[in-house]
Amino acid sequence: MRNPLWTIGCMGAAGLRDALFNSWVGTYLVQQTPASLRGRVFSTFGGLMLATGPLGLAAFGVVFTSGLALPLLFAIMGSFAVRRVC
Repeated sequence: MRNPLWTIGCMGAAGLRDALFNSWVGTYLVQQTPASLRGRVFSTFGGLMLATGPLGLAAFGVVFTSGLALPLLFAIMGSFAVRRVC
């Protein structure tokens, strides 16, 4: 039987990781970008962040449909998340 608390916990942890990463990058961009270029830099960064979601889903979807075991796929996805935080 599936445990909804485990799913909620994993989703909460992923959301927290994304929030921490995005706040760090946003703070760095504000500090390092001249005021006259901030609009261009933030719009480009926002567009790239929006594009990475579907591209990541497509990449892991191709891997998933190739017959890779689900636990191994989750381990690969988790390694990207851990690499980003550490």
